[in-house]
Amino acid sequence: MHRPIHRRSALALHSLALASALALGPLPASAVITTTGPIGTNPGGLILGPGDTDLGLGQVWIGGNADTSLRVDAGSQLSLGTLSFATQPGFRGTGLIDGAGTRVNLLGSGNRLEVGNWGPGSLVVSGGASLLGRSSPAACGGCFNFIGNAAGSSGEFTVTGAGSNASLWALAVGQAAVFGPPVDSFTFGTPGGLTRGAVQVLDGGYLESINNTIGGGPGGSIPTGSERTFGSVRVAGAGSTWHVTTNLINGVDAFVNLATHRNATASMEVSGGGQLLLDAVPGRFSNLGVGQFGRADMVISGGGQVIYGAGASGLLQIGRNAGAQGSLQVLAGGAVDGGLYYTAVGRDGGTGTLTVDGAGALYRMAGDTTIAASGGAASFVASMDAGRNGGNGTVNVRNGGRIEINATAARSNSPNILVGRDAGSVGSLNISGAGSTVLLSAASTLPGGGAAEARNPLVRVGSLGTGVMNITAGGVLRMDGQAVSTVAASRSTALFVGGVGDTASGGNGVAWVSGAGSMITQTGSDGFIGVGIGAGASGVLTVANQGAVNGMIINVGRSGGVGVLNLDNGALNLAGQQTGNNLAGAGMTVGSAGGSGVFNLSNGALLTIDNGGGTVSAGINIGGSATFAGGQGIVTMNSGSRIDITAPAGLGGISVGRSGVGTLRMSASHIDTHGNGGVAIGRDGGSVGTLLMSDSSSLKTDFVGVGRNRSADGVVNNGGIATLVVNSGSSVTANQIEIGPQGYLGGDGTVVGNVVNFGVLNPGNSPGTLVIDGSLVNGGGGRIVLEVEADGAGGFVTDRLVFAAGTSVDLAGAQISFSFLGSTDPNAFLASGGFGTDSFFRAQDGAGGTVGLAPALFSAASFSAQADAYQISNFSFDAAAGAQFTAVPVPEPATTAMLLAGLATLGWLARRRRG
Repeated sequence: MHRPIHRRSALALHSLALASALALGPLPASAVITTTGPIGTNPGGLILGPGDTDLGLGQVWIGGNADTSLRVDAGSQLSLGTLSFATQPGFRGTGLIDGAGTRVNLLGSGNRLEVGNWGPGSLVVSGGASLLGRSSPAACGGCFNFIGNAAGSSGEFTVTGAGSNASLWALAVGQAAVFGPPVDSFTFGTPGGLTRGAVQVLDGGYLESINNTIGGGPGGSIPTGSERTFGSVRVAGAGSTWHVTTNLINGVDAFVNLATHRNATASMEVSGGGQLLLDAVPGRFSNLGVGQFGRADMVISGGGQVIYGAGASGLLQIGRNAGAQGSLQVLAGGAVDGGLYYTAVGRDGGTGTLTVDGAGALYRMAGDTTIAASGGAASFVASMDAGRNGGNGTVNVRNGGRIEINATAARSNSPNILVGRDAGSVGSLNISGAGSTVLLSAASTLPGGGAAEARNPLVRVGSLGTGVMNITAGGVLRMDGQAVSTVAASRSTALFVGGVGDTASGGNGVAWVSGAGSMITQTGSDGFIGVGIGAGASGVLTVANQGAVNGMIINVGRSGGVGVLNLDNGALNLAGQQTGNNLAGAGMTVGSAGGSGVFNLSNGALLTIDNGGGTVSAGINIGGSATFAGGQGIVTMNSGSRIDITAPAGLGGISVGRSGVGTLRMSASHIDTHGNGGVAIGRDGGSVGTLLMSDSSSLKTDFVGVGRNRSADGVVNNGGIATLVVNSGSSVTANQIEIGPQGYLGGDGTVVGNVVNFGVLNPGNSPGTLVIDGSLVNGGGGRIVLEVEADGAGGFVTDRLVFAAGTSVDLAGAQISFSFLGSTDPNAFLASGGFGTDSFFRAQDGAGGTVGLAPALFSAASFSAQADAYQISNFSFDAAAGAQFTAVPVPEPATTAMLLAGLATLGWLARRRRG
């Protein structure tokens, strides 16, 4: 009994399948069409062979009531409507189409080819033979071809050998159809059954088809929902090609979808010089989906290629929907290339992994899409998402593998990678091993730039979701923005770690660059790196173990975001200047526009900032910038770390608290602004800046403003609240050091340069000695605070201000204040004979010793004193005669309380007497 022809609904879900090998038997010597075992036909009584046969639209079933085989070989011609193998469970149907000139034409308007329709079936096309299933296209709006159709079936279809070819319409590999009463008058498929479908294109064979599904799910009228499918495709061997094209009858895109149901498992291998060619017509998409709803694995290796045709608007999506799991591996010698413009790895709740591993492994995206293809008002260049719309995506580039995302035309977007694109998404990008590279590039096509110029590359790690990027063991992320950026048509080359931008809430990003040769490098126009940009955004970028980052401008914590940059035995090199709408020079801002930024340099870390050949400023802002006011920034340097800044004369340096709150801590570290640079601590009014130096740190620059700022024209203006402490053998070297009215300079290190004091000069470190190798001029309102502390052995330690031999000292108008710390007794200090200027002010004598300053230098200074534990009154001081005062202990807190209580009692008695 022959099974009825089932309806098109037997194709339940569009899925993809993978091919498996089939052994071929010996070929007959003459051109004949032969069968072994009974066959079924519709209409009944049709006869196959032994010579060329034309059955019109007739249908033939091989393997219905018994094991049956079909051979068409040695130049034979067969035409019919439908060819079906293994139409009933338990009976095998096999076919062989072989030999040059051998041809089978399929002309039906329904299912044209069925291999493993319900039972175990197989078909081989070999020896240069042809299986032509795309004839009569007008009759084929609903033509399908099944390899493993009904639930419980298994099917294998192989095209092998140079010249062997098969041309089909829609191809479904591994379906799970179930039909039967009471819905249908016939039974087809085993409820709950397992289907296996396999397609192979081997050794130079050629397969052509349109929309394809590999691994579907339960379908038909009465599935139980527990049916499962396994679909596989293998394209292997030099010249082997699977060519997927657009359905020109109904306009359906060219696609191959693997595992289109949660019950489906699919695999695909393209290897040994084999090729999958996705070739859509202009205005249509070419789509490869690896894991649409189920589990799919795809491997491209050994010269295998997936090629998207030019203008194909290529899509490749791995782990596309909720519950889907997709994996694509491009291994040594394998490639994905051509007109691919969009890749999604882990999208819409799915989980996806893309791995490009090994020398010669290439994943290149060089396509774009038109407005017609996208169905909207915009067109796009190549882009990749790892983790989108609640998905989880991982991209691995290893052992010399390479990803390239290129653009040459102006579109609505930049060539980009978004890692953790949307809220609730998780993405990771891992680049590991020497030669492993991710390259994003935009080429310049217009001299001088303009609106039609391509946009430069963009990478976001933790855009709105959570993103992680690891670059290790010599891996490289290279962003080459060669499109020309102008004021009118700005073209930024941008990397964000945590966040989207200043006007949007952001996600959480973490990036790690570690190991010699590991690198992020930006070249070309308007480089920018943002770490924690935007409200709610957080970002961490760590450069460690001889890793390096090369760029132009970096902002850490901006516009409400929180950013952390760690440089641990790594290098950060910023160079050049922007030419777009910002026109900024190389530099860094840590904490701005309500954001919070932290920058840590340790273990010999190196930051270089170089705009020596430019025309605008270069340097570091800690706590606010000129264009992004406010914010809080902290920079910590230790263990031999260094900052080197080179800029045009007068345009380079560091602002610690420019328009916000900034702190710079230096321990055993060094800063050099080279040339006519400057350091402003508490630069602008309302700012707060603190620079703390210890453990033989050094700062070399031309100008230091402590609550003062030198403008580009050399004018010095008052700034905000500022503190500079130079401790533990540290030194500040500058031509000019100015302390503003709200500025404080203290410590026990060395200041080399000419000091002007309008604020507080407090030598020592409770107490200690500060050396000034240069002149000192006390400006209006300037104070000098000198501390005294008992040493616990009957002696005293005092602050000292020591001047290098031959320097000029002008103390006119100085307000000199003596401060007695803790329980130090001013009376005892006076009695010791130490209360004189020589105890506090010294000058080097050029022979290794020091001498006191001439009393005349203090003639125009004023003096005062205060103590923590004593009340000092009637104080006077003369540089020659010494000090006179009265000092009485401040009562202890308990004594004070008793005194107040006694006074209160006396007051009460007095009131009673008056009453």
